[in-house]
Amino acid sequence: MNTPVCAPTTTSDRWIALAFLTFSALTSVIDTSVMTVVTPTIAQSFHASLEAVEWTTSSYALVFGATMLLWGKLGAMFGHRHMFILGNLTFALGSVLVAWSPTIALMIAMRALQGVGAAMLNPAAIALIALMFTGRDRAVAYGINGMTAAVGIGLGYVLGGFCAQYVGWRWAFYVNLPSCVLAAWGAWRYVPVLREHPERRRLDYVGAVQSLVGLALIIFALIQGQSLGWWTVKHPLGLCGWTVPLPVSAAPLALGLGCLLLAVFTCRELALARHGREPLFDMALFRYASFRWGGIVGMLRVLAQFAVNYSVTLFLQMFEGIKALVSMPTALCGTIAAPLGGWLANRLGVQRTVLVGLLLQGAGVFWIWRLVAPALSIWQLAGPFALFGLGTGLAGAQLNTATLQDVPRERTGDASSAAVTLRQLGAPFAAALVGLLLESSVTRLGLAGDDRSAPGIGAMQSMMLAIMVINSVCLLLTLLIPNHVPPRDAPSAHDHPEDRNAR
Repeated sequence: MNTPVCAPTTTSDRWIALAFLTFSALTSVIDTSVMTVVTPTIAQSFHASLEAVEWTTSSYALVFGATMLLWGKLGAMFGHRHMFILGNLTFALGSVLVAWSPTIALMIAMRALQGVGAAMLNPAAIALIALMFTGRDRAVAYGINGMTAAVGIGLGYVLGGFCAQYVGWRWAFYVNLPSCVLAAWGAWRYVPVLREHPERRRLDYVGAVQSLVGLALIIFALIQGQSLGWWTVKHPLGLCGWTVPLPVSAAPLALGLGCLLLAVFTCRELALARHGREPLFDMALFRYASFRWGGIVGMLRVLAQFAVNYSVTLFLQMFEGIKALVSMPTALCGTIAAPLGGWLANRLGVQRTVLVGLLLQGAGVFWIWRLVAPALSIWQLAGPFALFGLGTGLAGAQLNTATLQDVPRERTGDASSAAVTLRQLGAPFAAALVGLLLESSVTRLGLAGDDRSAPGIGAMQSMMLAIMVINSVCLLLTLLIPNHVPPRDAPSAHDHPEDRNAR
């Protein structure tokens, strides 16, 4: 069993390194949030349709989710610090080219380049935290890192709105250049060299292609399913100006083919492991209960969080005229809750902290469901959004700790990239769910002859009920995750969790 290769690092350097890792993740979250605000402005700037501009978000999400397994493995082979630095520089280059883009087509391509950078740096950051911190420090470190989700959403709304109104939307992307360069320098200066495989290993190129194409097809289907149609063709699939004639919608075909490719990929990886060869992804990780259930809960929790942020904001803007800044209480309370989660995990245990967060998150959704009615005010929504943010901050940050708590150190790269990939899949799943529920409710109530506000209210109530069901499933699955209180003293490099709690 190989132990990770690492350069010595002092305690203070570890926390400084964490600051740069967190700052970089914050930049990528802000960038995603900015796009939700500046999309209408970009459409006006390029005189493009909203559907074309939405591909700037879709191309980013597609590449981000599809390539993370590959970059996670390369980080394990060549060093997570190298991958983190390269990811920041790639993200910076993509950001500058997005801001400079003279056409919408070039902007879509450069957003995909940004997605490559984000897919490099995010799994690397999660893996580096797991490798640099042990015991109680790890829970605190993940708590601090978890603030990025809450802070990034709020800052993204503010930055996107400010740039769109006062200095131009392009500056919302230019600002990523100094941020990413600073994060890359901080990683080079303070992050130790951490590589899980000291010897050079051969990359599974066939498996890399299978996983990349399979994940890309699934994400494409989830993103475009509402537009193309989930069975009957709403809009034909177009490639480079050529319409592809298909008897059914391209969405279910892409989804089925993607699932088939991932099944073939799974069989291949298992066969490689049986013959003693290096797989792209180590399927044996799923024998750890914490990794298995933590990854699934992580995906479903992001699905619920994204659905609330997206559907409630959409409803309030369309039917109530309330700006997207209504979600600021979520961001503020999430910022407070994320580091608080580390303190709580060190006293109650990681699993119980996640349970507390999910309970608060569910209570916030229930409160919103009870409030949904015509003539809502921003003050009525402050309480439930704050409660929801407190829950998402506690649960989201400590799910990283819960998922990786029993994973051996030399498998951290595989585990972190898989966990981030599962979470990334939660967003397109949520978008598909929101689209289906909103369309079915609006159509049903519209045909019944209800007034303009009734379809929106009915759709919102259906969405909140669905999210409550998802949150309840998360609670049940979290009970299957072992509850560990992080030890006061960091375990030695040879004290692997499989010796104490492999299931």
